[in-house]
Amino acid sequence: MAGYDNTAQLLVNAIAALLTHPEQLRLLCDDPDRLDITRRLQDGTEGHIGFGHGIHYCVGAALFRLQSEIALTSLLARHPGLRLADGPESLCRTAIPGAAPRLPRLRVRV
Repeated sequence: MAGYDNTAQLLVNAIAALLTHPEQLRLLCDDPDRLDITRRLQDGTEGHIGFGHGIHYCVGAALFRLQSEIALTSLLARHPGLRLADGPESLCRTAIPGAAPRLPRLRVRV
């Protein structure tokens, strides 16, 4: 799987996670002029293998990270008061066999 759908789902999930965990949003935005999505865990690891590993590493990973960084940086800079329109309980993920659960929609207020 690759392309637009993955980027869109990453953005929806990232925004939902950041808006329901404001302490993480603060950590992410230590320097308001720089969003660092390459930040490592305290033990120095990346903490996931979402782009595969070794010869199976995704050739589009760099583009995906760049798109995500630009989109999140722009969104948070333009709308610093971004918040969920409804409470966190409204975040209802849809299960899809063989794929990560998806948020079919994310209602926010700017």
